[in-house]
Amino acid sequence: MITSLWKSRRKFSKLKLSFHFLLQNPQDGRNRLKRWIMIGDHHQLPPVVQNQAFQKYSNMEQSLFARFVRLGVPYVMLDKQGRARSEIASLYSWRYKTLGNLPHVEALPLFQHANAGFGFPFQLINVPDFNGMGETQPSPYFYQNLGEAEYAIALYTYMRILGYPAEKISIITTYNGQAQLLRDVAERRCANNPLIGLPGKISTVDKYQGQQNDFIILSLVRTKNIGHIRDVRRLVVALSRARLGLYVLARSEIFMNCFELTPAIKIFAQYPPKLILLPFEPYPTERKLKERSTLGEPLQIEDTVHMTHFVHEFYMSNLDSLRASYEEVLAEYQQSIRQLAPPSQTDEGLGAETEAEKRSREALEKQRQKEELDKKEADIVFEDMDFERMEEPPNESQNKRMTTAAEKMNGETPDCEKMTLEDSDDVVTPWSVTSSSAAGVDYDKLIVKFGCRKLTEELVERFEKVTGHKPHPMLRRGMFFAHRDLSAILDRKEQGKPFYLYTGRGASSGSLHLGHLVPFIFTKWLQDVFDVPLIIQMTDDEKFLWKDIKIDEAKKMARENIKDIISVGFDPAKTFIFNNLDYMCPPFYENVVKVWKVVNNNQARAIFGFTPEDNLGKAAFPAIEAAPCFASSFPHVFGKRTDLPCLIPCAIDQDPFFRMARDVAPRLKYPKPALIYSTFLPALQGAQTKMNASEPNTCVFLSDTAKQIKNKINKYAFSGGQPTVEEHREKGGNCEVDISYQFLRFFLEDDEKLEEIRQKYTKGEILTGELKAMAVAEVTRVVLLMQERRKTVTDATVEEFTAIRSLAYSY
Repeated sequence: MITSLWKSRRKFSKLKLSFHFLLQNPQDGRNRLKRWIMIGDHHQLPPVVQNQAFQKYSNMEQSLFARFVRLGVPYVMLDKQGRARSEIASLYSWRYKTLGNLPHVEALPLFQHANAGFGFPFQLINVPDFNGMGETQPSPYFYQNLGEAEYAIALYTYMRILGYPAEKISIITTYNGQAQLLRDVAERRCANNPLIGLPGKISTVDKYQGQQNDFIILSLVRTKNIGHIRDVRRLVVALSRARLGLYVLARSEIFMNCFELTPAIKIFAQYPPKLILLPFEPYPTERKLKERSTLGEPLQIEDTVHMTHFVHEFYMSNLDSLRASYEEVLAEYQQSIRQLAPPSQTDEGLGAETEAEKRSREALEKQRQKEELDKKEADIVFEDMDFERMEEPPNESQNKRMTTAAEKMNGETPDCEKMTLEDSDDVVTPWSVTSSSAAGVDYDKLIVKFGCRKLTEELVERFEKVTGHKPHPMLRRGMFFAHRDLSAILDRKEQGKPFYLYTGRGASSGSLHLGHLVPFIFTKWLQDVFDVPLIIQMTDDEKFLWKDIKIDEAKKMARENIKDIISVGFDPAKTFIFNNLDYMCPPFYENVVKVWKVVNNNQARAIFGFTPEDNLGKAAFPAIEAAPCFASSFPHVFGKRTDLPCLIPCAIDQDPFFRMARDVAPRLKYPKPALIYSTFLPALQGAQTKMNASEPNTCVFLSDTAKQIKNKINKYAFSGGQPTVEEHREKGGNCEVDISYQFLRFFLEDDEKLEEIRQKYTKGEILTGELKAMAVAEVTRVVLLMQERRKTVTDATVEEFTAIRSLAYSY
């Protein structure tokens, strides 16, 4: 007797083989197929009929089991489930009249224990717009949501850092477009990192039917309407894939208003709409499901940016333990390889090594070498997991005095001091800088947001020790405040190893203003103390793409700016200045193309915030600014050397370009560029924004006369003084917001004099008018000095700096 057992997910190509059992006509006349058992679920997804005629007229869009039930074929309804926690099963058990749980679901420790690092076994997590966008539709019916994709991969990475096995985590979504985007983000973030790796599965809900995993991250994508998750059958499939943990990413208000989804949404609503994490809890945990963790306060995640930056910091703080775990696993793996390896032909009592044994040994040795190389190169991956690349800060409206996770879990009255997240409204991109604070951008928060490192007093002291020069006033006073890999550059200086400097300018007017001058003054000092070559890029192509100007106008402004830059005092024997529209030699363009190839459109949009309305050149431009980071772009200067790193002095708003460059450098087999970042010289009207050449009254140009400088500072410079003289004498002024004092911080070289001014103004001994007069005098001195130098800069001088030639350096 033959019993045939078939599950509903059996593909028809295999199912049809069983028809031979039904159609057989044996010689003895006995049919050996006595029992046919089919197991399925008529509440799950029907087949997809791709032929439009059949789709419309044949009524074939129903599953075989739904057809059997409709036709009255006798069936037995299973009333127990043993796949998932009872809590997760409740999300879909309402769809089945009598569905209960098998005993092991309540008895096994696997189901009794909580999910380590999580406040709850399941959550519907609200994901706000990311970079101003929710769902997008690059092509018809091809839906994507970058914010949810980044959130999902960050959540997966968090789980991997805790110790969750990758194969026990699946990421699924309701749209093919989102599945492709998830794979792309995962490939970029995780594939090359041996500590993280790729998740067990990334798939669509429809393709994942019939499969399961311990932990499911589900992305619902849509932010404008429900989409086809409105089909309750698809909802049941989506929610029933997880055994132990289910975390759904969605625009919660959209789905909460859907009548069809109400039973499941009501169950989700028992937990907060923001992800609750317990990052101090080890994996696995002995905490029972309904017990509170005693290991630190829960963390409430606000949005995608908050999640990705938290995960980056969490990753960096756990890096040593992750490395140790990785090395332990790698050692065990290598030991197993050695145990399985064939003995060498020199072993006593054994014959000569056969050709097959030799090939096997060589393959194993090659694998061992690859593992060791991966280990050596791991540091490349460790530092720049690309969560630091996010640009937009968390939305302040979402961050104001909300109930903390602990209070939500306990039902306690909120304590306002504990529940403030204190994220400011600072917006810092390469094209816009604004702050809601009169004191300007919060640079400490910006360090965390961008993932760079604070330039500490110890590092400044080391700088002085290595170079033998007293730190520049802008370095001593913290105007250059953050860095990436500055220590590595100092190491090279100590060891006598070569590197070069790279900075640049995008000319938006015929003259530099004081804000533009700051990085060039500092770069000139760096060239003097390091005695290395300097590359200066003029991005005239950028201004043509971003502004309504003609190419000739962009090139003319670049040339005028070059004259201002030369006036700073750079050494012509060690400085090469070029503008993109004229230089772009074949090796330079080769590097541009290489960067284009490894950075896709989704990544560029996430880094720079490009929209579908932006012209194609804007998306292509970042690679052009990244190319000078690589020495091979300048064969006339560095020959065939590709191993030279560069140090880039620039304002912090340029960081996105160079985070991208640092991310692609290992894949192009180039060293990563190092950076040292400056704060912004504030606009005359206040520190809420920086000087802007497009708004002349916000800045002091190097072409301004002494009279114009005096008028601008006296008329527009925001004061930190009090409304009346009497009140100012009593309370004193606020140097943090006073623009005149900020100008003195940047340009007055005498530290003692600056400190004296600060103390007297703070105590009210100096009035605002007196402070402005000091600022006028100092700024006028700087500008007139630049103007005197510029008079000596001719077209021939420009040709000297821009000529394609070798530079003088000692390596």
